[in-house]
Amino acid sequence: MSNLGTKLRVPTKDDVKGWTNLEKLVRTEADRQFEEQLRAKEMHRAALRTEIKKMRARPETKGRTAEIEKLELELKRLIGK
Repeated sequence: MSNLGTKLRVPTKDDVKGWTNLEKLVRTEADRQFEEQLRAKEMHRAALRTEIKKMRARPETKGRTAEIEKLELELKRLIGK
């Protein structure tokens, strides 16, 4: 066996069980990273919504209005509309 990076052990060519385990490990890690990205995206959306709500509660100014529009545009981009 040899190493791929510092964490993954690459099995020999004829080690079927080793390759199966490596495949499971890679898929599990990919799934974990995908879920982590989804959570981070949702947290960012929630933070944007909160910030927009806070800014709308304050008196209107040109700068604040522009910032609200910028945040709303970013929120639309995240949502996909």
